[in-house]
Amino acid sequence: MILEDNVESLARVITIDQGKTLDEARGEVGRAVDFLETAIAAPMLYHSDAVNVTTGVDARRVREPLGVCVAVTPSNFPVMNTVQFSAWALVTGNALIIKASEQDPLASTAVIRLLQQAGLPDGVLNLVHGRADVVKHLIAHPSVVAVSCITSSPTARAIYAAAAAAGKRVQANGGAKNPIVVAADADLDRAAAGIVSSSYGMAGQRCLAGSRVVVVGDVYGDLMDRVVALADQLVVGDGMAEGVTMGPVVSAESKERILAALGEAEDLGATFVLDGRNVKPVGGAGSENGYFIGPTIVADLDPRHGVEGRELFGPVINVHRVDTLAEAIALSNDTEFGNAAAVFTSSGAVAAEFERGIRAGNVGVNAFPAPPANVTMG
Repeated sequence: MILEDNVESLARVITIDQGKTLDEARGEVGRAVDFLETAIAAPMLYHSDAVNVTTGVDARRVREPLGVCVAVTPSNFPVMNTVQFSAWALVTGNALIIKASEQDPLASTAVIRLLQQAGLPDGVLNLVHGRADVVKHLIAHPSVVAVSCITSSPTARAIYAAAAAAGKRVQANGGAKNPIVVAADADLDRAAAGIVSSSYGMAGQRCLAGSRVVVVGDVYGDLMDRVVALADQLVVGDGMAEGVTMGPVVSAESKERILAALGEAEDLGATFVLDGRNVKPVGGAGSENGYFIGPTIVADLDPRHGVEGRELFGPVINVHRVDTLAEAIALSNDTEFGNAAAVFTSSGAVAAEFERGIRAGNVGVNAFPAPPANVTMG
């Protein structure tokens, strides 16, 4: 397969352009291969079917291509999401226009070139670059029949409104503020490892990243000790450098936005259990002025405040203490978002109560959810 033959070259482009570590970039290319292989099975999974309604009457469902579709892809997975959209659009008989993120367009360009080299007819898979004006033009174009996006919630709302008003089919995937609930009976070592992996992988720039931790009962201090100890082991720096385990955020704008939110939280009286604002990245002089923020844990912030409610999309955890699981679920649900959630517990009853009560499309038990390519997300 052409992607498998180019894992290392694609991974290096991702790291150079987006910033994630080389190991994380290799993992992204591997996920892209998974999505491509799953899409190849679509003709067997989504074929037409028929039923006999009554004597002499049959009903048949036939799936037909829509036509020209548009996908607006995010900056955090420039190869994986590009391949995901492309594979499913093409295998179901559609033409696709990818509008790549303007923050890291090189990786999307590289993988589109590889897919085109595989023998696609001209004009079936296309890539354009630009900002909001390009998206508006594509949505309004009469040849475009469907639009899908993965982006921030404000941008997703704008795309949804514009596409719906134009009579187009639309999927609009927005942001997240994903809670991790740690029950009093949880394995704290496992919970701490799960929190650090979920919240600080890719510098927190994943739609499934855990960004709120809600601790039930008296285990708060022991859990925080474990989380801080693991977070302190992370090596922040140039994603290409040997030994680095956390890269930068994607842009200067992202860094400024996150730092502004942390400054606002500090002004409100929040406590910094771990403060990554002045992290010293490794990687030589070239990294000194990069977009680095170290692992950060913010406590004692009113969950009703705007800083708490916003998606920061960076390596920041907000932590809260509650007395009961019911309180933890209520606090976790007190958000406009509903992407993912997880609970760490040794009790099946606690896990079941959490699953029933939480308002999230993806739910994990003793792990943060990351649906495989053959499972519908949400």
